Parts: sequence; C-alpha cells; structure tokens
Amino acid sequence: MTDFGVDIGGGPTLESLRDLWTAAKGTHGSIFDGLRPVISIRDGKMGTAELRLVVGPLSNAAAAATICASLAANGWTCRPAVFDGQRLALR
Repeated sequence: MTDFGVDIGGGPTLESLRDLWTAAKGTHGSIFDGLRPVISIRDGKMGTAELRLVVGPLSNAAAAATICASLAANGWTCRPAVFDGQRLALR
C-alpha cells in the first residue's frame, strides 16, 4: 500500500528543511497534527540532488489534495507526493 504525503518545499541543506518544517508547523500547525516530515531526494537541475520536505502519512490522494488546497490558499507551495524518505531529525 502506498502512503501519500504533501511536498511543501525544498532546500539545499537539512537545516533549511528543519526551518521550513518549523515555519509550516508555526503557521499551519493544525493541518499537520499527527503528521511527520521526511526528506525525499529527487533529481534537480544539472544532475544535482534536490532535498524535498514531504509531510505525511495521509490515507489517500484526496487528503493530500485537500491539504495542498488549504496551503495554496495561504500562499504556500504544495504538491501531493508519495510519503517515502528518510525521517527528518528535528535537532
């Protein structure tokens, strides 16, 4: 079974992903209750690796779309994603 998540952004370092998670929780804490962040790595520009922050797990794609719609209404970038990656250690 595939777990779904939402990709809420990326950054060049683990610290930048921690900062993004802190900001997301601070601004939209109730949306993320019960969810946890993982680091997903995808191919970036010119063969570089891009670190992405994926939050989940969510039960289905519709739940991911609902969260993304809520975040987008508040100016956040978000896209549904597969919840798969390395757990983000918060400190």
